[in-house]
Amino acid sequence: MIVYAVDDEEYIREILEINLKKFGDIRLSTFNCATDLLEKIKDIKPDIIISDIIMPDIDGLELCRIIKTAPEYKNIYFILLTA
Repeated sequence: MIVYAVDDEEYIREILEINLKKFGDIRLSTFNCATDLLEKIKDIKPDIIISDIIMPDIDGLELCRIIKTAPEYKNIYFILLTA
């Protein structure tokens, strides 16, 4: 399973990485901004995206809208996080 996680806080990305590794065969890529994730998704489509809601470049809700409006990404699960 391929999982992309995006959060502007490094410690949150680290917590996600530590916890998701417990589930075995997960290939996790983390990003500090949504723009970087959008570039990477063009190359490798993930099964799940985990995103913070509040981020400086593109917020999580807008990222979800961008991804879900593209037909090729309609089957990607999206999880939003907030403090």
